[in-house]
Amino acid sequence: MEVMKKRKKPRLCEKCGKEEATSFSFFPGETGEYRWQICGSCNSDTERYYILIEDFFQNEERALFWLRQLSAKTWMDWDAFWKMLNRYEYQGFNIQINDQRDQKKKRNEVRGILDFYVKAINDDSEEKVS
Repeated sequence: MEVMKKRKKPRLCEKCGKEEATSFSFFPGETGEYRWQICGSCNSDTERYYILIEDFFQNEERALFWLRQLSAKTWMDWDAFWKMLNRYEYQGFNIQINDQRDQKKKRNEVRGILDFYVKAINDDSEEKVS
């Protein structure tokens, strides 16, 4: 079972730099990798869509639930979303496995599941366009 590893110092919002980050938020007016940002509630009036961080990382089923939701959005920017997840991971939050020996293996399994799902979404989209 995965749990989110808490940092000793809370992760701050990428927008304001003051609030504790609580969500992954989509901003259609931004460009590039910052269309998706790690944010606090200070942006609730400007974000188009958000996912609570705790909910996304609750377990694999919740992560897949959110990926399915996102796959239905015509505005979804997968490249920006993955870059945001990488920023989140590299800045001190990680999916942790209770059994540390299996942590790397389990993280690779989860990443493989997510990559497979995104590939299936992309393949399905290409078939609809043809």
